[in-house]
Amino acid sequence: MMLWNLRGYGRAFDLLDDAVRAELAERLGEAETSVLILDCLNPALVALGLSESSNDDTGKFLAAFDELLVEAGIDDALIVHHMGHSAERARGASKLQGWPEVNWKYVRERADDESEVESGARFLSAYGRDVDAGESALAYDAATRRLTFLGGTRRQYGIEQHVETVADVVRKSTESEGAYTINMTTLKDRLGQQIGVSRNETLVSIVNAAVERDLVHSRKVGTSKRFGVGPEPTGEDGGDAA
Repeated sequence: MMLWNLRGYGRAFDLLDDAVRAELAERLGEAETSVLILDCLNPALVALGLSESSNDDTGKFLAAFDELLVEAGIDDALIVHHMGHSAERARGASKLQGWPEVNWKYVRERADDESEVESGARFLSAYGRDVDAGESALAYDAATRRLTFLGGTRRQYGIEQHVETVADVVRKSTESEGAYTINMTTLKDRLGQQIGVSRNETLVSIVNAAVERDLVHSRKVGTSKRFGVGPEPTGEDGGDAA
């Protein structure tokens, strides 16, 4: 692997200059480069006085980048570009959406209020020509610096993180108030306070997931559904949390 650190030397990557591009192509060809990764796009554009918000500017740069790949005999390339603070699409010109053969989206875990969790899990998805890979959680191995697909979307990951807490809440209720005394409303309130989640849909999904995994069980008591832990209830009173 060959690394060129161009921080502060962005003009050295002036692909719009035929002579500069030819020199870069020669060096990449001599290194027998098979994959070229540009990380990241915006500084390269800014150094050349180009705007990421302009289709004309980004189009010129990307066309020159394609020429570089052909001249250097490189088959595959990847350009890293950032998204906005909240949006989950490439920042700037629409050309940045249409140029790639495949768009890879690397995102962070989101909290209940849709804000990103700084130290949370990371997720990757990819969609494009002959590629349709749904969102999957990633595991990072610091020793090898490798990422591994774990599977599961951000929503699924967030739910699975808290199913054990549902059992803890129900268990404490059973110890203090008796078995099958806590109803859905109370369970959601206590669960939400403990995990910092307020959205009703999310809380119900977490409870349902705990029931599906047999961590807790539900039973109809009177007109309401109550929850408990231990052996699954049988007979007409048994049920789930739906």
